[in-house]
Amino acid sequence: MSTHESAGPNPQTVAGRVTVEVVAWVTRFVGGDGTRRRLFDETAPPGATVRSVLSALSDRYPDLRDALWDHTAGELSEHIEVLVNDAVLGLTHTLDSPIRHGDRITLIGQYTGGSGPGSRGSPVSRRGRPAVEELTDAGTGHSAARRSGFRLASAVMRCRTDPRKLPRDFYLRADVLAVARDLLGEVLVVPAQDGTRVSGIIVETEAYRGPEDRASHAYGGRRTRRTETMYGNGGTAYVYFVYGMYHQFNVVTNAPGVPHAVLVRAVEPLEGIERMRARRPGRAEAALANGPGKLCVALGIDRSLDAADLLGARVWIEEGWREMSRASIASGPRIGIEYAGAWAEKPWRFWLRGSPFVSRSRVGVCGPKR
Repeated sequence: MSTHESAGPNPQTVAGRVTVEVVAWVTRFVGGDGTRRRLFDETAPPGATVRSVLSALSDRYPDLRDALWDHTAGELSEHIEVLVNDAVLGLTHTLDSPIRHGDRITLIGQYTGGSGPGSRGSPVSRRGRPAVEELTDAGTGHSAARRSGFRLASAVMRCRTDPRKLPRDFYLRADVLAVARDLLGEVLVVPAQDGTRVSGIIVETEAYRGPEDRASHAYGGRRTRRTETMYGNGGTAYVYFVYGMYHQFNVVTNAPGVPHAVLVRAVEPLEGIERMRARRPGRAEAALANGPGKLCVALGIDRSLDAADLLGARVWIEEGWREMSRASIASGPRIGIEYAGAWAEKPWRFWLRGSPFVSRSRVGVCGPKR
């Protein structure tokens, strides 16, 4: 009898399983209706690469092959974005990178404001983006929720070719908590004086629901020259000054006369990053705008933008590149409002789970807000 125990199979010689997620209108090419998503549980044999897994799927679906590949160059076409483990191709993987058991490849349409290749209309969500829904594939049992820890900026720059401002109806909704959640992943834009775009992806928000919310500036129906902006039309910027040194940027929501607002607490830098660095020298990129005061400095927001229309040309919010799944959003108590009693415990702060760009504050360091 041998005295050596078997070390088990070599993982390099054993086939694994890879999930391929096909989203929104791209599902038309794989037997879907273009409005939901499909998940495929694919085999990853030894030596499998991103290219080989996608080629195998394309061989089964000729329509996908025609849409996904530029056959003259043997590379991907411009119509469909490929992500591996939520990172756009080119960040952590290339087409010829090895693919491993448990990896996820996502195919999502380049958003072009209404149509995909071959003039196929892109089904859109109520916010105008390709809809992404929480589903579980019956064949694999895998959750469709994306993994945490993704970095959005590179994907946004490649997927958003025709950004659109959020419409007035987005802000006029009665549920300020829903607005606060839905702002995650959207893009806050504050053009510089020379017209250069300076922007960031919203990764953290807090909701304030006056007049009953004791943490709100409008608690009890309070109206002052500063808080009057909160009583304006949904889709108005509310900017105020705290501690004699910091501005904070809020989005007024609901109908005129109802003082609801959402504080934007942190953004992931997207455009104009060198200008942000000049405004906040010596900071790492993750620390440029990871707090409500910091982001106002980085983006050039001050009191001159108070009461600005968010559908205007001075400051606005654009649609991001995808809906955020419930699994990617975390919530917890708001920061710095201990004075608000039981209202301080309400989980009305929302952030993108795993984002390195959210604020690190956990105690009262940001002062009273909306």
